[in-house]
Amino acid sequence: MPYIDSTPQDYPSKFEEDNLQDVFAQMLIDNGWTLVRNFYKAAVDTRAYNRRTDQVNYAIARHTIFRNADGKLLGFATISQFPLKYKYEKKQPIRRPHDDTDPNDPNFKMKPTWDEWIKQKYVDNTTRTNLYFYMLEKLPNSNLVKEDGIVSIVTMPGMGGTSFEQDRDRDRDDWSKWWYEYFEGNYHVEDRDYDPEDLIYEEKLLSASPFHVIRSALDIEVLETRWDTDMQEAVIEKADPRVMQSPIVKTTLRAEFLEHINDPLWHTNWWTDSEVRVKGHIDSTTFFLVLQADTAPVWEKNLVPTIPLYFGKINSLDGDKDEGYALFSGTIPPVKRVDSTRKETTFSWRKIMPGDTILYVNDATKLPEAPALLTINGTEVVKLIEKKGNYLTVERAQLGTFMRAPYWDTGATIARLSTNNASKRVKNEDVVSLFDFDDPGATVGETIYPLLKLYPHHSSNGVDSVMVSRSRFGARYQAHYLSWNAPSNQLPPNRVDEIGKKYPRAYNPVEKTNNYKYQFNTSRYSDKVHSSRIYVVHPEEGVRGYLDKAIGFNSQGMSATNLRVAKQNCPEKVYEMYKPHSIGAVSPLTKLPVTPFRPVGLGIYSEDFNPNEVPHDIKNDKTPPGEVKITKVLSPISQTIDVEFELPTDKDLKHVNIYLDGKIYATGITGTTYYRLMGLNTGFKPEIKITTVDSAGNESVGITATPIEVS
Repeated sequence: MPYIDSTPQDYPSKFEEDNLQDVFAQMLIDNGWTLVRNFYKAAVDTRAYNRRTDQVNYAIARHTIFRNADGKLLGFATISQFPLKYKYEKKQPIRRPHDDTDPNDPNFKMKPTWDEWIKQKYVDNTTRTNLYFYMLEKLPNSNLVKEDGIVSIVTMPGMGGTSFEQDRDRDRDDWSKWWYEYFEGNYHVEDRDYDPEDLIYEEKLLSASPFHVIRSALDIEVLETRWDTDMQEAVIEKADPRVMQSPIVKTTLRAEFLEHINDPLWHTNWWTDSEVRVKGHIDSTTFFLVLQADTAPVWEKNLVPTIPLYFGKINSLDGDKDEGYALFSGTIPPVKRVDSTRKETTFSWRKIMPGDTILYVNDATKLPEAPALLTINGTEVVKLIEKKGNYLTVERAQLGTFMRAPYWDTGATIARLSTNNASKRVKNEDVVSLFDFDDPGATVGETIYPLLKLYPHHSSNGVDSVMVSRSRFGARYQAHYLSWNAPSNQLPPNRVDEIGKKYPRAYNPVEKTNNYKYQFNTSRYSDKVHSSRIYVVHPEEGVRGYLDKAIGFNSQGMSATNLRVAKQNCPEKVYEMYKPHSIGAVSPLTKLPVTPFRPVGLGIYSEDFNPNEVPHDIKNDKTPPGEVKITKVLSPISQTIDVEFELPTDKDLKHVNIYLDGKIYATGITGTTYYRLMGLNTGFKPEIKITTVDSAGNESVGITATPIEVS
């Protein structure tokens, strides 16, 4: 059950931006997972067939799907999104799926072929700023989704009755700027909408925004479509809705506005060999990792934070084997697209003159406590120093803003500066750094549904809540929350810096905080940390279980590099060792109401430790460990065999391997005494052998399971 840390120079595999998906796959394979499908999916805007405006949007995603020891499936995708313009058609023709093989297409016999061209576009335009993860219950049809193949569709919002949002899914020249309110700086963007009449036909949207083509490429249930010229719409021809793909969890490693990539333009400082640090636990059923991109280009303002990534068991409390699976991650708060129930806005009762530092407002209770940044008429930023009744003491002209009028008249709007009501005069990075982790109504993560699914009403996006595979009675992918032995969220210290930033790196430096005088986390008497399991709860079903290989604690003042928890019912004094981690991203571990106290001090399991154990002589060890004892072999469902086994007692046992008909099926298996082999041929009796491997690399001869016929 290894703990990994890719930071040291001598770590064998480096997670680099260019190879991140492949190294991630190898990490899972080395720890008992199997890679069961690797393919691409491309999505093309209908304007490639029907020129309504000058632009056509494209997206192509690379999907890798893995299966763990329990037979559970996880998908991982990276994506490239780019436009083509008709006005440049002579230089770069507008391409359509398989146009090179269609005699009726102007691009017939064009080189490179469609498949070659779209794969190259993936290479040229892919960034690893965003990673996408999802759960699914079955693999898509192998006749339609071939290994290393390309699935290509033409897409439009609402095709076949699928759900869409007109504002989000209809394209416009400045869609990204309009939707996310990123200010483009030196990049030229035509600031106008398309004529809606050009884009709507019989109430159908004849364009697809960048969001919609990305959603269509991430979807793995719609597998073939066609453009119907007479009906002026895209028609779904082949689909596989029983894949039961979950909402796609968007994991953002750094703020998207930090980069502008449109090949050959690469305005970024994260390159193909830039490393992503990966730390955490992985075994054959579960991983709990903490990711962080290179922080050297931008180390301040929480723009490149630590990101959690969990996929694995929810351990049942009563051993009834009702173990759901959870998936969640983290992201950077977008500059503007944050839904919130908090209305922190009031107005001034008097004129505000340039030198005024005391403001008289209508209702100061609607504003946050000091320290905080406020805006006046969405233009000037001021720092709130103190509130007394409805009088505010402030410092004027913060973050480079200034008064843009001789005075602010009576009735000027006074509001909190945050991602919920960003000032258009403030830099994106300043707005992001002020995200309010204490706002229970702030919804940050983008909810990306597969094309054929909606999962109403309380589905999870894996960022604002924990996504669970199945409720006790069958609902899929519902939002769940975390519970642990936490203090009140109002317990000092306030966990905020002098201007209102609430992410850990802003308020934790020793020289800038009083946090270290508080010692709630460690007992002065026993030197023990108050900790507990991290439970997963649902408002209707109650406590479902707890996260595997993790503990939660109050991290204020924590300076330890290891935490140890005494194992119960153990004849020797053996400890479980946990590595403490600080999470900076918006995630279920850092924001209310998903956690009752923010942020969770996260401990991830690293190893068992026996202080009295004699160190093992690996160099001179030539003896393989003992064999497993196979206790059960059965074929409960079609094309599947389940194997249960008991491990030998060797203290140097590292992992087990499983062979199928003499070939390795899964290697590096840890953290389980059960394995589900899938994709077997019905009616056959395969030979299944399990071997053991010790820390010196010695492998046993192995034990062969009693042959049974595959259902």
